[in-house]
Amino acid sequence: MTLSARPVAWDWERGPTGRLLKIVYTALRRELERLARDAGLTAAQWSALGVLLHFPGATNSDLEQILLVERPSVTSLIKGMERRGWVMRADDPDDGRSKRFFLTETGRQLAERTRSFAEEADRRVLGVLSDQQTAQLRALLAEVVRVSGAYLP
Repeated sequence: MTLSARPVAWDWERGPTGRLLKIVYTALRRELERLARDAGLTAAQWSALGVLLHFPGATNSDLEQILLVERPSVTSLIKGMERRGWVMRADDPDDGRSKRFFLTETGRQLAERTRSFAEEADRRVLGVLSDQQTAQLRALLAEVVRVSGAYLP
């Protein structure tokens, strides 16, 4: 079977909402990955630095829930960040089986230096919207997350 005609233009306002969300998410993710790569980071490393900047002493479980990744990925991520001197681990005083993670001074400086990447990616991808439209989009998405239980840490 061959296509004799080119596909018609997609009617974005009638197509699946999930497809729209995925396309916008992919654009935001690519922009964030580019910014992180230019700084010598992966997007996952950048995200983990931000989490540990705001939640010092986070555990593996905390990072799994916040970053939405599985334990083996968190373990690999943290080990790599330790090798680079960005993260250190400490015993959890409340649970001998658990470790807590903290940024080193180098990690803290890197996190501070790159913390604006999400805002920059938003500006580059969502810059076609007014500030009011962007705020409305964020509020609507936050409401869906809140009410639907889509994010269950």
